[in-house]
Formats: sequence, structure tokens, C-alpha cells
Amino acid sequence: MFRINEKKEEDDMRKNWICLLVIIVLCSVAFSAEPSLQVSKYSILPSDVYPGTSGYIQVTLENTGDATAMSPTAYYDFNGVRNSLFTSEISSGSSTQISIPFRIPQDAGGSIKLINIDVYYSYNVGSSSPSRLTSLSVPIEVSQQKVLEVRTVSLD
Repeated sequence: MFRINEKKEEDDMRKNWICLLVIIVLCSVAFSAEPSLQVSKYSILPSDVYPGTSGYIQVTLENTGDATAMSPTAYYDFNGVRNSLFTSEISSGSSTQISIPFRIPQDAGGSIKLINIDVYYSYNVGSSSPSRLTSLSVPIEVSQQKVLEVRTVSLD
């Protein structure tokens, strides 16, 4: 009689451990979903940049993770000024395009201007919202302006 009860208790204990393991595995899967923003491409508009030029860096951000990237905000420094640009949430498997404006100084001919872009975003994990970062450095080659040459031609 006691042997049967011990066996039943062992079976119940084994079932409890299995249930606990299943719950732990399910919770870890539920909380492991994270977004992952990647820069899939960027372009500089206009493609030929001269001193005094204004333009845009168009950046495509793709969420390759399995959760929504919330409150994506791009921060960039250019000519000593810190700027920010907000965009809407980016769901898993989606992408969005942001345009970072720039203006090249008149004395920058023949140089390379580097624009550093940091995109911060967050996601939900239980009751907290951890933050993540994706960074990009974009070199802008500033061409020299062509000198206009004027000649006088005499037909004597």
C-alpha cells in the first residue's frame, strides 16, 4: 500500500517538474523577441556635391528582428550642430526611409565631410523598455567647383 502511494508521489513530482520546465521554456521564448534595425542602404542626394550645396542622405532602416522597434530616433552631428529626427514604429520585417538634411560650407571644396548617424530605438520586454542602437558613418565627398574661364578671341 505504501509502495503505491510512493510511486504516485514520484509520478506527480515528475509531472510538476515537467510542467515547470515547459513554463520556463515558454516564458523565455516569449521574452526573447527583440527588434534589430539594420541599415539596408543609403544614398546621397544630389550625387555630385559642391561647396554651398544642400542635400539629403536617404537611409533605409530595416527591422530584421522579431519585435517592433519603438520610437526610432536618428541623431546626427554636422558642422558642430547636434540634430534629431523622429520616425514612426518599425514592425518586424518592415522598413522605413529617413532623410537626413545637410549643407556643405562654402570653404569645403576638395574635402570629405563625415556625417555620423546614431539611431536609437526601444522595445517592450515585460514592464521595461530596453534601448538599442544602430550607427552609420556616411562620407560625403565635396568636389571642387569648376573655375569658369573666359577668353577673348580675336579674328584679325
